[in-house]
Amino acid sequence: DLTKAALDRGTGISDTLIVEPTARRSLHDAVAVYFDRRMLAILLMGFASGLPLLLTTSTLSYWLAKRGVDKTAIGLFALVGLPYSLKFRWAPAREFVRVPWLGDRLGRRRAWTLVSQALLVASILGLGATDPARAPFVTALLAFAVAFCSATQDVAIDAYRIEVLGEDEQGAGAAATQSGYRVGLLAAGAGAIALSDFAAWPVVFGALASLVGVGAIAVVIAPEPPAVATGGFGRRGPHRRVLPVFVPLEGHGVVPRGCGDHPVRGRAGAGGARRRGPPRD
Repeated sequence: DLTKAALDRGTGISDTLIVEPTARRSLHDAVAVYFDRRMLAILLMGFASGLPLLLTTSTLSYWLAKRGVDKTAIGLFALVGLPYSLKFRWAPAREFVRVPWLGDRLGRRRAWTLVSQALLVASILGLGATDPARAPFVTALLAFAVAFCSATQDVAIDAYRIEVLGEDEQGAGAAATQSGYRVGLLAAGAGAIALSDFAAWPVVFGALASLVGVGAIAVVIAPEPPAVATGGFGRRGPHRRVLPVFVPLEGHGVVPRGCGDHPVRGRAGAGGARRRGPPRD
């Protein structure tokens, strides 16, 4: 008995943890998870998430260079990507703002995703209609709008993926997201540049805007997460179980305890580890 051996040595169970063996999954089960309706939706959402990123970075720089914009101005255009770094600032606000009508029919996450995609399509079409050589400020403003809408879409998609999948499915969900994301990067990068050899740039931007519709299809086919709103930040969902909290144990300080089911078990109960004896120095 691992627990008894630990006590005989004078060590605490917090130093020797009992890990329950997890059930082995067959190769068929590991592959079958990717054919789930939720995974398909997450794959398509990943594509929609990756599509605008290169559009506001390398593809935008290539377009500006083709239009004769000087290199200094092209370097300053890199600032339009700031929303990707600052999206955590407005992400919590979405927890308190529900999209009218759509929120009641699609849920908070999918409604915000669809609104972001609609604004993203309008921004991409507007960006393609500008002339950066004559009106660089207008071009920069619309490129910033593309990045802002894209960052907002990323927040909604990430929140949806975490809520709709179980704890043991998060790895597969991340893989599906990254797979779709990479394909989106290729479409907005190499695909857009290749298309520009045969079509005018407004047509290229129009084609990229139409590909955002892939994300809209994902929103339609995606099921609503089986979570119950709790008010404040977020909902009860699988992601709430992996956040550690600290609980006091009989005056011996605090120890981390997992929220909900966790493979680590101790004498303190499910999800925690308990120190035996007086606290050490």
